[in-house]
Amino acid sequence: MLEDAKIRTLLSQLLIKQDILSGKITFPNRDEMAAAAKFRYYMMADKAYYRLEIDDAGNLTSQKATKGQRGLSAEFERVIHEFDEENGRETLKFTKILAYEDKLYKLGETALRIIPNAEQINAMMRKARSHHSIHRWALLKVANELDDCNRELKQALITKIERINTETITIGSFQKILKTAPTLSWRPKLMATFNQRFFDNAHVWLHLPVKQQIYDDWWNGIYGIGLLMLGSDYYYYVGRNQIIKQDLTRATSLKQVVALDSMQPKADIQRIMPLLSTLMDSGYVRDGQYTVVPFPFKYIREIMELETHGTQVTKR
Repeated sequence: MLEDAKIRTLLSQLLIKQDILSGKITFPNRDEMAAAAKFRYYMMADKAYYRLEIDDAGNLTSQKATKGQRGLSAEFERVIHEFDEENGRETLKFTKILAYEDKLYKLGETALRIIPNAEQINAMMRKARSHHSIHRWALLKVANELDDCNRELKQALITKIERINTETITIGSFQKILKTAPTLSWRPKLMATFNQRFFDNAHVWLHLPVKQQIYDDWWNGIYGIGLLMLGSDYYYYVGRNQIIKQDLTRATSLKQVVALDSMQPKADIQRIMPLLSTLMDSGYVRDGQYTVVPFPFKYIREIMELETHGTQVTKR
């Protein structure tokens, strides 16, 4: 059953509800918990305002307020004021606010999309397809010409190639051979150099180098989480968190982030982005994928659903 992604997602939702009812989150790892505890989370929905706070031990505190309610903290009143300004617009853009130290940050939806250079990326992906045939002698030639900076690893690679008993082999079959030797992963510098030099000679990739820095421009907005500036506004994108194995068919949405009343918005936003990235890389919430907003907002949504069905969770 757990092989079904829908079942895993449903299980995740049930476990989050269990956390809410127990008043303590249990699934984030230590880094995620530490990052989550640095913020307070506010969300507006159905003419109500929600506040969520998580401490270092994972204890949850949630609060629900309505417009004009008394006894709220100064920060909560300020947040409601910001949301009320949003209510006057035809389209609700900002429905989530983060509080970090003494600053507030609005997170908003936009109609903007990152359009990647799909033609270039797909062309490179085609050059890494597993059915491509490659010559044993070509592999051996490149391997022998590698520097001796890591002689043991170089010799292990040469030995594997020499043991291939056919003149040609597919990329997929060669990758399976390398997997039988854990040291011959693509992470060591020597293996990355081997991959690049083979591509330079044969014009096919043995391993698509999506994580190498020199190819970052290919993947902006498609792979990973990042921040960019358009005009005077700041946006972040949340792309895929795994190597892309299929053709690109869709662009990535941009979310706007605004540092309220900031004299140095760029510095303030850059300061929280590493924490936001951690909070959007919590695999248990979305079946191993990035979330498009920090994962504690998922807890607020589940709180709202519980209260819709008559379970009192928030403090009023």
